[in-house]
Amino acid sequence: MEDQSDRIANDYAHEEFYVHARIKKIEEENYRVKTFVLDAKIDTKPAAAPGQFIMVWIPGIGERPFSLLSGKPVSISVANVGNVSEALHKLKQGETISFRGPYGNGFEFAGCKTRDSKLLLVAGGYGVVPLYFLAKEAKAKKLKITVIIGARNKKDIIFEERFRKLGADVIVATDDGSAGFRGNAVDAAKKQGRDGLKNFDCVYSCGPEKMMYFLAIACRDAEVPCQLSLERYMKCGLGICGSCDLNGMIVCRDGPVFEGEKALSFSEFGKTKRNGAGKTERI
Repeated sequence: MEDQSDRIANDYAHEEFYVHARIKKIEEENYRVKTFVLDAKIDTKPAAAPGQFIMVWIPGIGERPFSLLSGKPVSISVANVGNVSEALHKLKQGETISFRGPYGNGFEFAGCKTRDSKLLLVAGGYGVVPLYFLAKEAKAKKLKITVIIGARNKKDIIFEERFRKLGADVIVATDDGSAGFRGNAVDAAKKQGRDGLKNFDCVYSCGPEKMMYFLAIACRDAEVPCQLSLERYMKCGLGICGSCDLNGMIVCRDGPVFEGEKALSFSEFGKTKRNGAGKTERI
């Protein structure tokens, strides 16, 4: 049975709301993640921002949101974890991907615009994708960047070398200690230098919500502003269907990036989420 996201996708396809772009290059990041570089660019004004996402449609299968790795050219990194992502992984160079967007609100450099500003980017798992886009923007502004990449183990780490090539200081944290710091990304962030999080002017994060919940608390305690990219089940990407509701906020429209203090004001943040059927489940 066709779900709501497929019906919306088909409606938009008929009205030519989609961009149909050829795959220019495919890069294998690890055993599960591929990066797709398309022969298309997003020319919106203002320009596509780190933290925004596009809705990618595979006819007959469905539509899912993916964070932008870049807007020029349009690039996404996809983990093979579901029907749509599996279909994407089967595509070859030269084949076509259909997408619409970008949507949502991205990260901002408010308060961290001078060359003396120190930025900390805390990524969990696939959360490295929008943070790499952010790091490229920060480099262009000549800001100082430290990145913490958290993963379950060494084989799950991606983008480490990408960040190093940008000139960022990179710390790897793995749950099992198979690479870098043994422990989670938040603990690694707290142990940066003598003053931990207070060494930084701004903190940005994307990853598992539990991780970001504890990071937001740590940033509040250290009196350091942070911005978090939240994830909820998104069907339309336009704020119409309400599937990504978070205490009355629509994540695809009002987010996905929220300030840490705002996120902590949501009673569901870090505790519960809704699945594809709209039922609440614990995180």
